[in-house]
Amino acid sequence: MKIESGDIKFFETLSGKIKKTFSKLGQVDDTAGFVFLWNEYLKKEKKIRPIICALKDNRIVGAIGPLTICIDYFGNKFLQPPFFGVLKAYKRSGFGKKLWLSASDYAAQNGAKYTLVQNTPNSPAGKFYENQGLEVGCKVYSCSL
Repeated sequence: MKIESGDIKFFETLSGKIKKTFSKLGQVDDTAGFVFLWNEYLKKEKKIRPIICALKDNRIVGAIGPLTICIDYFGNKFLQPPFFGVLKAYKRSGFGKKLWLSASDYAAQNGAKYTLVQNTPNSPAGKFYENQGLEVGCKVYSCSL
């Protein structure tokens, strides 16, 4: 999958008007982490690792990021767990899967061998990760990239 398609774009490539719609992501509980990103980085135009956004009707309806590649104790590159969410009205519309696959593609292209995601098994998010092929290990999901 290409990282950018018609409805999946890097935040940095968006117009100023569309960028401002990012602030709406943090106004609901399950995407509250985006408030931090908006207030501390994006609104202030501070440099940050890439964020991939899902777009619908010229507004951001979901995002994943920042996409930070780190090196573990054994020298393996991995994708640090990013903030990830889709607005409730757009869940089950394929945006989450597109965002996840785009982030995985980005990570793999940048040498990441795996990522870890902490979530509650059998929760909606946990089921999403399992559907994407992540393996459950206690409350941590992992996958090869």
